[in-house]
Amino acid sequence: MANELLNWIMHASVLLTAVTLAILLLRRFMLRFFGAGIAYQYWLILPVALLASLLPHSASIEPIPQAAQPIAQLLNYATPIAQSSSTMLPECVVTLWILGCLMVAAWFWRQHIHYLRMLGNLKPMRGIYLAESLDAGPALIGVWRARIIVPADFFQRYTVEEQELIIAHEKSHARRGDAYANMLCAFAQCLFWFNPLLHLAANYFRLDQELACDASVMVQHPNARRAYAEAMLKTLSTESRSVIGCQLQYHQPLKDRIMQLHQASPAAAKKSLGKFILTAFMGLCAYSAWAASPATVQDAVSAKEPTPAQSQATISGKKTYSVKTRIQLDGVSVNPRTHSKEGEAAHISVDGKSAKWDIAYTLHAAKAKDGAEAVMLDMAVKKDGKIVAQPKLLVGLNMPATVQRKNSADGGDFDISLEPGLID
Repeated sequence: MANELLNWIMHASVLLTAVTLAILLLRRFMLRFFGAGIAYQYWLILPVALLASLLPHSASIEPIPQAAQPIAQLLNYATPIAQSSSTMLPECVVTLWILGCLMVAAWFWRQHIHYLRMLGNLKPMRGIYLAESLDAGPALIGVWRARIIVPADFFQRYTVEEQELIIAHEKSHARRGDAYANMLCAFAQCLFWFNPLLHLAANYFRLDQELACDASVMVQHPNARRAYAEAMLKTLSTESRSVIGCQLQYHQPLKDRIMQLHQASPAAAKKSLGKFILTAFMGLCAYSAWAASPATVQDAVSAKEPTPAQSQATISGKKTYSVKTRIQLDGVSVNPRTHSKEGEAAHISVDGKSAKWDIAYTLHAAKAKDGAEAVMLDMAVKKDGKIVAQPKLLVGLNMPATVQRKNSADGGDFDISLEPGLID
């Protein structure tokens, strides 16, 4: 489980890095030709691509490969209690990842609580809320019950026209559900806290969010560019902020925002073209993310369950075992389950991408060092009929044991996990 989670995290991080780089490279072009509203929508590609990578394929999905470690081609003994280092390492890394997620989430929560405390007691007035602080807001705070927060001297600092523009800006945030988008962004930052590009991208995401709101206000008030710019200049920047809230002054360069105000709203034809490119790019990224996700077991790969003659013993009085397997070799991953009686070989055949593989093993009842019931597995791994490994494993009942081979000269690399259980 730790291996699968770790590899999903790394796969998702690489995927998000590639898509984020593409968005960052395209955003200037999108802002110039299609406007801030379309440019902001391109950030939707990130969650869409991530969700697409989780979609199942038409066939059964192969598990995400484990982080393999080289081992010698010698007799390999696995006790019923001890876990191999290849299992312990992913568990340690996953534990570190979880701790990182919790620390970043705690930091974001601390920022949010500090910002709320800075607001002080909120005083409702004309559909908005006056904060006690002079440098708090304007902002939209809250996800499920959004409220427009303005500084204590809001009605004195801003003119009537500027007040109307600021409120229109915050209402635009609420109408689009930007607080939900900010919460999703913060969640992604927590999950992928180790990826610096995503933290950088979060700043550009918030900038594009504000630019999109500015553009929306300019569509409603096309002749109020000067008043709107003056309102932004009057807004005080503060170090306190909320990762979920939508603040009018969110540490973005005012120069970029004011210059963007002078850009004319793109024509309807340009907007339609921008949305068409967005849809096509989103579809391409989603398909690529899905196709690059852990590959399915293709039709050309056959994981053959043992025939009755191969897996069922005819000798009475012998113990019968069921063995769960996880086999990764030659770019293929399969998970067959075999049944065999003591002393009789079980066979698994896999048609890999470049060779045919045969795995055979025989189980014998044994005892572990502590006297617990176990089995001894005598294995033979063949590639195109040639034996590449003959390990022996002492395995406790219902305990997994793993054999791995990596970077071999003959290309006979594999990663095999077996978990035997006794059938009553």
